[in-house]
Formats: sequence, structure tokens, C-alpha cells
Amino acid sequence: MKLTETQVTAIEKQTGLKPLPDSAASDAGLADAFGDQTFYVDPQGVYVFESIENPSGRGDPAMAIQIASVEATEEEGDEVTVRAVQPRPVDLTVDLSGDLSS
Repeated sequence: MKLTETQVTAIEKQTGLKPLPDSAASDAGLADAFGDQTFYVDPQGVYVFESIENPSGRGDPAMAIQIASVEATEEEGDEVTVRAVQPRPVDLTVDLSGDLSS
């Protein structure tokens, strides 16, 4: 899902993660492959956040979903290869509302 500025800020406050700029996502072919999303990258992979069911009714929970792996290309030095993987949830849930009191 494409996140709002408020949601991006909530994720950053809770995790320290910053989104990949839209231009970089486009240049890397992520937007073409996965659609209009807000992408996050770390040394292990590429992630998006998806809303999840909220039984308590408080907040706006979302779970990180890994959509690609990131592998260093030994021959190229700082180059990396990004490979699509079967989307899978990872153990990271955030409150997109930014309300940390619940």
C-alpha cells in the first residue's frame, strides 16, 4: 500500500526505518514489479507494509511484508542484486496511526 506522510512518520518513530524515495523505487523497477507502494530496504530485503486485522479496535496496525531479497554482488563491489521472493510477513508490526499510547 502507498503510505501517507503520517503513516511514514509513524513507522520511522517506531522502527527508525525510512522509505526508499519514489524515484529510487522507480529506477530500481520496484514500482513496475510491485505497483504503487511505499518501499523499505534493509540489508536482507525489500519490504512493504500492509494493514492487518485489529481485534482491539485501537490504532491502525500494519505488518511488514518482505517482497524481495537483497544480495551483494561480489564481482561488483558495492552493487547488489534484488530478487523477488514469495511475499512473506516478517516479525514487525507497527501502528500506522502513530498513536503510541494504546
